[in-house]
This record gives sequence, C-alpha cells and structure tokens, in this order.
Amino acid sequence: MNNPLISVVVTTYKRGVNEIQKAIYSVLNQTYTNLELTIVDDSPESYIHRNEVKAFCESIPDKRVKYIQHKKNSGACVARNTGLAHSKGELISFLDDDDEYLPFRMEKMIGYFSDENVVLVYANAAMYNNGKYRNKNYSDYMKPRTGQVYDEIMKEDFIGSTSMAMLRTDILRKAGGFNPEMEASQDWETWIRV
Repeated sequence: MNNPLISVVVTTYKRGVNEIQKAIYSVLNQTYTNLELTIVDDSPESYIHRNEVKAFCESIPDKRVKYIQHKKNSGACVARNTGLAHSKGELISFLDDDDEYLPFRMEKMIGYFSDENVVLVYANAAMYNNGKYRNKNYSDYMKPRTGQVYDEIMKEDFIGSTSMAMLRTDILRKAGGFNPEMEASQDWETWIRV
C-alpha cells in the first residue's frame, strides 16, 4: 500500500467550537498528510451553537475538509454512516469530537496495512481530564491481539471505541457500517461484523 488516501470522520453532537477544534486540528496536523476529513454535525436544529460550529468548520482553509450538517439529530451510528458514505479513502478512521489523535498516529498505523490480510488496526489511548492524566492507558487493561481474532472479539471488546481503530473502507461497507438499531456497544458490534 503506497500512500493511500485515509478518510477521517469526526462526528459531533452538541459541542462548541472550542471543543471540536481540538479534534479537527489533531487530524489536520498529522505527519501523514494524504487524508480527507469529513465532519458530520449531528446536533439538533435547536442547539444554540449549531450555526457557530458550522461557520467555523466551513471557514477552515484546507481543501481536505468537508462539513455535513444533519437536518435533525439521528444518532452516532447514522452520523458515522453519513461520513462513511462520503469517504473516498482506501482506509477510514473515526474520531469522536471530544478525542484527539497524536500527530504521528496515521503514519504509525498505515504501515500495518501493507499486508493485504490486515483489515483493522487499533491503537492505544490515554485518558485525560482537563489536561491532567486521569488513569491508565486503555491497553493496560487489554493485551494486544493479532491474527484471526474472531473468537476473542466475541468474548470482549479489546479494540475499544471508534476513535481507536483504522480499517479498510471497503470492508466496513461490506459489513454494513454501523447499526443504528444498537442502543449500546455499537463499536464492539461493528468490530465483530468486520
């Protein structure tokens, strides 16, 4: 895999500009630059900062950025599927609006996809609250897995949230994207189908 386009989807719900811009700039400031960013705003029409967020996103002077605003709140799975539908990249990654990527994330993860049998790669995450380290890294609780992991993923979600994974876009589409009927554990259920 030589310099593939990575699609990144940031979904947002009832966040102000100050919160969402951290997520957005953590994508745009990646050391790997062949990426596109789709921001899907799933805030309800009545949300007080809705127009402010739209104006900010549409003013970002970067041709890699696309902003989509749902007419009404439809839920995280629908928002992610909207982003998936507009993605052109060979690989796709999701980022929640209150999360951030380290600058070298894409560059580190993309190397694993040189093996065409690899469909999903996941990364560690550290939890912070108001800039202070809150607890152990997510992977401190889970050992890394490689190879055929279907039996293991059926027992526990060792991958974590959508912000932790990068996967092949065509595989996610074949798996049906995210299931809007799921009320909880939507990411885990998606990883199982992938």
